[in-house]
Amino acid sequence: MLNFPLAENHSCLPASSSSGQDARAPVVRALNPESSPDSPILGRRFVPAVSRPELLQEMSSPRTHIKARAKLNRVFCLFLMIPTLATAGDQWAWMVEPSFMDYKVQRTITGSKRTILALVRLRDGEISGVEGGRTLAMAMKAIDPDAQRTAHNVLASLETRFVRDKNHVIQYAILESSNPLTASAVLAPEFADRFASTLGPDILVALPNRFQILVFSRQDQAFRKMGEAIIAGYLASSYPVSREIFSLDNGKLRSLGELK
Repeated sequence: MLNFPLAENHSCLPASSSSGQDARAPVVRALNPESSPDSPILGRRFVPAVSRPELLQEMSSPRTHIKARAKLNRVFCLFLMIPTLATAGDQWAWMVEPSFMDYKVQRTITGSKRTILALVRLRDGEISGVEGGRTLAMAMKAIDPDAQRTAHNVLASLETRFVRDKNHVIQYAILESSNPLTASAVLAPEFADRFASTLGPDILVALPNRFQILVFSRQDQAFRKMGEAIIAGYLASSYPVSREIFSLDNGKLRSLGELK
């Protein structure tokens, strides 16, 4: 679209001319190639694009029509596919899983070579991985908040059991349930806050399997005393997660090393 400068008085009505001529005339002539062959505004003769033979030939080319139709189909398919990523009642979640599991969509955990975050979908109580692709990438801004809500809801459903020494000093906390997303509740934004008043603001977590979380204070080495139990919980489970110890930095997991 061509934009022509407004009159200096910025009025949307044409100003009257002292010479008796219509002030709109220059604009009309500029838009009309017959009355203004060489428009001072356009700088050259105005020839409508549709009158150019080469463009008319290109626009009428079957190849042009096929390309335009294919592009329209791609856009239309994207809009059709986005709703199929999830249906009513579906939930998204990032699961903490071992790296040997074959998930198509995953994220790395800082410092870890054996544990990853896998994107899964919950439908009718079943957990399934998802395929990657452009459509999923476009929808990720909506998926991430939904996954956080899932982690929040799982954490809210878990009870915390504290293990104390003979002097009744808390050594660590255990969260257990039959929910396969239990270990992934560490990804809830408020997870660390839940233990701030008991284990301190700086915590470590162990995730031997999907159904168990062990939480330690970083101020002591209590997790070392539990090393064998953590490894046993990993090896004995049909759904192992990790033999690593993780810190939580601003709600994100960071591996500190593997227990051996």
